Order: sequence, then structure tokens, then C-alpha cells
Amino acid sequence: MPLDRTVDAIIEEAMRRGVFDDLPGAGKTIDLRAYFDTPEDRRLAITIMKNAGILPPEIDLLKQIADLRTELESCPEQDKKDELRRAIRSRQLNLMVMLEGRRKTPQR
Repeated sequence: MPLDRTVDAIIEEAMRRGVFDDLPGAGKTIDLRAYFDTPEDRRLAITIMKNAGILPPEIDLLKQIADLRTELESCPEQDKKDELRRAIRSRQLNLMVMLEGRRKTPQR
């Protein structure tokens, strides 16, 4: 039996036994906006760093942008919406500058 089928069988059995039922966040939607806002060529490295508790400043900006977008979606006041849009644009600009700087920096 191929390894992937063996792993699938183990996972399915664990699901039947309810091993995954009480995991944190069970039944909640996973917000993947920050992941997909991350440049594709950096996603794997950033995911590994995140799991290790090490985050580059770009990820912090992506999180801030996602949080501001969420706040904007539920904001009823036009003045506050304008303020949030400015904050989003500012952080997006900062992010683009950071990414451009890294793109121009020679890789080791």
C-alpha cells in the first residue's frame, strides 16, 4: 500500500474515533487572507518561520491590513471608514516598499 494511502487511512480512522473533535478552533472559519496576500515565492518560508514563532515585519503588516479590512467591513461611520482606508493604504505602501527592498537586495 502506498504511503499516502496509509496516511489517509490513519487519518480517516482517527476522524472516526473523534480524535480531532476537540481541537482549538474546531468549526470556525480559517482566515487565509494574510496567507494569500503573502507573495507566493515566500509563503512556505514564512509559514515555517511562523510555526517557529519567528515572523518578519511584512507578516505583521499583512496581519494589520487584514484586521483593518475586517474592521472596515463592519464600520458604520463614514469618517471612520475613510480613516481605516487611509490606514490600509499606508500599510500597503509600507509593505510594497519592504518587498521591493528585499527584491532588490541580492540573496545569499
